[in-house]
Amino acid sequence: MSSWYKKLIIDCLIQIYDCWQKELDSLNKHYYLKIWVFEKEFMQSRVVVAVDKFVHAYDNSFEGLSKIEKLPSRLRTEKSKELEWQQGFIVSAFTEKELMNCLKENSYSPKEINEIKKNRI
Repeated sequence: MSSWYKKLIIDCLIQIYDCWQKELDSLNKHYYLKIWVFEKEFMQSRVVVAVDKFVHAYDNSFEGLSKIEKLPSRLRTEKSKELEWQQGFIVSAFTEKELMNCLKENSYSPKEINEIKKNRI
C-alpha cells in the first residue's frame, strides 16, 4: 500500500477521533479514546473508545509502551503532528505456524519474530 494512501487513512482516523472526542467531552464522563495504528497490518488500524466502567478494557492490549515524538515519516501528516503518540507491541497469541507464515510473507523480520517469541506469556 502506498505511503500517500496510508497518510490519507491516518488523517481520516484523526478526523474520526476529533469528532468522537467532542461528543465524549459533552457527555462529561471518563473515557479512553485512542487511535491505534498498526504498521505491519495497516488496514487493522482504528479508533477505539471505552466509556465509564469499560474505560480500562484496553489496559492490557499492548506491552512495552513508550512515548514517541511523532509517527514515522511514511505515516506522518500535518494533523498527526498535533497528537501524542506511543509505540508498543500488541498482545496476541501466535502459533508457531503463524509466526513462520509471517516470516515467509515478510510481515515480520526474524528479529521481530524472536521478540514476539521472547515476550510470549
